[in-house]
Amino acid sequence: EKEKLSTELRLPAELSGFQQVDLYAKVSSFVKVLKVDIGSKVTKGQLLIVLEAPEISSQLAAAESRLKSMEAIYATSKSTYNRLYETSKVEGTISKNDLELANGKKNSDYAQYQAAVAGHKEIAIMRGYLEIRAPFDGIVTARNINLGTYVGPAGKGSDLPLLTIQQQNKLRLAVSIPELYTGYLHQGDEISFNVKSLPDTFKAKIQRMSGALDLRLRSERIEMDVNNTQ
Repeated sequence: EKEKLSTELRLPAELSGFQQVDLYAKVSSFVKVLKVDIGSKVTKGQLLIVLEAPEISSQLAAAESRLKSMEAIYATSKSTYNRLYETSKVEGTISKNDLELANGKKNSDYAQYQAAVAGHKEIAIMRGYLEIRAPFDGIVTARNINLGTYVGPAGKGSDLPLLTIQQQNKLRLAVSIPELYTGYLHQGDEISFNVKSLPDTFKAKIQRMSGALDLRLRSERIEMDVNNTQ
């Protein structure tokens, strides 16, 4: 009797959050406000931590003053040049050299003004780093700070992340398939799996295949996406 041959292969697999990120401070500062804790559910863009760095506020105020000063200087030199240019249309009133000097000063002041704009923008961006927000929807799985904690870039503050966030509404199931069986699997094939803490049998389709063998294990890593409704 002709039948389809089949075989069953049971392998250990790893079920983890679809995305996970460690959040660090970009600038040296102190924790001013901490809005979440371990187990807190967060949404993308939600404010998690507010940091405090008085020197950045001082730098921003200085940059704003310089910007206004350079804007006023440029506006004056531009106005002066425009007036000289209009007057020079009457032959013999303004020398060509004076007009070129006025134009050069206007261009120089404009360059200084643009530099002030760039400097102010840079400090404003640095201030933006004092607010740490969630990059995606998930759950806070680790917290290594308290109010008042000094934090900074890795190596300058603490090597531990401020928070760890993991996406758990969608999971990633990864398993290493021995070389002998890799030829039987294709993207889109359905896999059954069990979780020790739950009695049910679940199914998931192969979404990604590494396409290469791990030289140590002689196996190919495949991944499936699992919607977590438990």
